[in-house]
Amino acid sequence: MAALLLIASCSLLSAQAWPDQPAARRLDAQRRWAARPFTSYRIALRVEYWGNVCSQEIEATGESIQRIVHNNCQLSWLSVMTVARLFQISEELEHPMPCFVTAQTCSCYRVRASDISFDPQLGYPRLIAYRRETFPNLVHIAYWRRLWQTRQLPDCGPLSPVVRVTITSLSPIG
Repeated sequence: MAALLLIASCSLLSAQAWPDQPAARRLDAQRRWAARPFTSYRIALRVEYWGNVCSQEIEATGESIQRIVHNNCQLSWLSVMTVARLFQISEELEHPMPCFVTAQTCSCYRVRASDISFDPQLGYPRLIAYRRETFPNLVHIAYWRRLWQTRQLPDCGPLSPVVRVTITSLSPIG
C-alpha cells in the first residue's frame, strides 16, 4: 500500500512539473491576438523548406487579405499566411497522424515534431518549425502482421527536413 501511495505521489508531482500543453499555450495566444487594439495589419514572413527559402508580405483586415505586397512562395501547400492561417497550422501540429499510409499501411506512424513560439504581447505565432518523423507502430496489428508475413521490420523512412515559418515583422496599419 505504501509503495502504491509513493508511486501515485511521484506521478502527481511529475504531472505538475510538465510544461504547458501546446493547446493551452495556443489558446492563450489566440486570446491575446483577439484582444489586440487594431484590426488591420501588415505581416512579413520567411519560409524555409527542403533547402529552399521564400517570403511573403501581405496586408490584412481582420483575417481577409487586402493586398499581397510580395509573395514568391509558389507552392500548393503554402497558402498566403494570415495570422488565422498560422494559428490553424499550429493547431494541426498538436494532433499526430495515426498511420503512415503506404504499402505498409499502419505499420508505421507519423509524428510531427514541432516548435512553436508566440509573441508575448500580441499572441501571434512568431515561429513555427516542424518536421515529420516516422516510427514503427508497435501498438497496431498491421505492424505485427507485416512482421509475421515478411519476417522483416517495416522501413518507416527517413526523417523529413525541418520546415520553418518565421514572422519577420507584424505591424498595425492605419
